[in-house]
Amino acid sequence: EVKISEFRPAWIYALRLSLTTFLGNVNAVVDASSVDFSDEKERFKEMQPFFNKLNESYYSIALRINSSESLSKDLQKIMVDLAKIVQSPKIDSQSFEKLRVDFIRSSAALLKSEWKRVKVGEVVYRWTRYIATFAVVLLFIVGALMVWNLSQETKKTDKRSPATSAAAPSLPMTCVTTCALPA
Repeated sequence: EVKISEFRPAWIYALRLSLTTFLGNVNAVVDASSVDFSDEKERFKEMQPFFNKLNESYYSIALRINSSESLSKDLQKIMVDLAKIVQSPKIDSQSFEKLRVDFIRSSAALLKSEWKRVKVGEVVYRWTRYIATFAVVLLFIVGALMVWNLSQETKKTDKRSPATSAAAPSLPMTCVTTCALPA
C-alpha cells in the first residue's frame, strides 16, 4: 500500500504531461487549420505529426484514468468532443474555446482529486490504519485494566497478611532455650 502511494505522484505527473500534450496538439491542429495548404496531401503531411502526438496522448490519458469515475467520464467526453472538432473540415472557434476551457477545468478537477487521494491514502490503506489504531488503543485499555486488577488483588493480599500473622504468633527464641526440660 505504501509503494502504491509512492508511485502515485509519478503517475499524476505522467497524466499531467499527457493532458498538456493532448491540449497542446489540439491547439496546434486548430491553429494549422487556418493555414491555406496547396492541397490535401500537403495538409496531411504538415498535420500528421500533430495528429500522431494527439492520438498518443489521447490513449495515454484514456489508459491512465478510471473510466468508471465521474470526473474521468467527464474528461473523456470532452476529449472525444475535441477530437471531433479537430477532425472536422471547418472548426467552430466558439465551440472549440468552450471545450478547451472545459478540458482545463475537468483536468484540474481530476488532478486535484488524485492529489487528495495521495494525501489521504487509498481506501484499503485508510481502513487498515483505522483498524490498527483501534486495535492498539483497545490493547492499551485491556493492559491498563489488567494492571489495575492486579494492583487491586495485591492490595487485598496485603490486607490479609498481617491478620494471619497475628492469629498464630511465633514463640520467642528465648523461651525455647530457657524452657528446656530438666535432665
